Amino acid sequence: NIDEDLATLILGPAWTANSFEVFYRTTIGGKGKPGVSVNRLLETLQDRQTPTALLWGVNDPWIVQAKADRMLTLYPEADFLPVVAGHCPHDEKPDEFNAQLNTWLSARSL
Repeated sequence: NIDEDLATLILGPAWTANSFEVFYRTTIGGKGKPGVSVNRLLETLQDRQTPTALLWGVNDPWIVQAKADRMLTLYPEADFLPVVAGHCPHDEKPDEFNAQLNTWLSARSL
C-alpha cells in the first residue's frame, strides 16, 4: 500500500535540517549519551507501571512477530493488539488501528 503520499510523508522529515542528528540520537545516541534500548524502555515502563499497548502490524517485514514476542516476554503486562497490516498499521488500516486503540484506551479510562 505504498503510494506517492506515503512516500512523501516518510521522506519529508528525512530532508529537513538536522534530521540525521535526530535519527542518530533516537536510535544510537548522541553527544556522549547512548540511545535508549528497547529493553531499557520496557524496564522503565514496567517500573512506572505504565499501561502499554503493542499495536502491531502482523505482516511487518522488518519488525517481525518474534520481536513482539520478545517485548511481551520482557513486559508481560503489555497488551498485544495485532492489526492485519505491515510496518505502518496506522496508515494501512487506520480504521482498525484507531478502533483497537480507542477500545484499549477506553478500557483503561485513559
